[in-house]
Amino acid sequence: MGREIQAIKFTGEDRRVYREKVRRSLDALARMLREHLFEDNPASVGQEIELNLVDSEALPSMRNADVLDAIADPAWGVELGQFNLEINVPPRQLAGGALAELEQVVRDDLNAGDEKARGTGTRLVMVGILPTLRKGDMHLGTLTASERFRVLNEQIFAARGEDMRISIEGAERLLTHTDSITPEAACTSLQLHLQVSPESFANYWNAAQAACAVQV
Repeated sequence: MGREIQAIKFTGEDRRVYREKVRRSLDALARMLREHLFEDNPASVGQEIELNLVDSEALPSMRNADVLDAIADPAWGVELGQFNLEINVPPRQLAGGALAELEQVVRDDLNAGDEKARGTGTRLVMVGILPTLRKGDMHLGTLTASERFRVLNEQIFAARGEDMRISIEGAERLLTHTDSITPEAACTSLQLHLQVSPESFANYWNAAQAACAVQV
């Protein structure tokens, strides 16, 4: 996940090999669960934050490559759209003041990143969907210049065989079609990655679903 790839064309044989690798991985996971082979480490938590980039008029800024160069920190990376960046916060044991430490690390990193971004005429914005996004901001030309994203886009639409229909009900209905996955870049998120023991996984999973329900 997140690693760049070389330009490549996938064949039927490539897909067969991939499916076989997935099956083997699932078999290995089932065995580890069955035979209790996971290490009994304390719970730990990490974080991933996806961000929007805006210009001086609060419009999407398609400069994630420039901003990433300015920040020059391996914890930062590009995301799907040219108006997106992400920051990955290393995991730490979930004990004592871990959450307060996590907050301070995030604040420091975001402040430093925003200061560097300003040098490119760009600001960082933490918001789920940037209100100033327009349809013209989300097309194949604004997909991040990455072979990984290009191949992902190509394979999704090859599998679908048609454009993607987007229908969102609400006070104002959105109904449109797209020939690229770039509109997904509009949906940024904050993710807490929690590592727990297999025995307690169900409890944490259920608690997460309950917490998410009241936020939607």
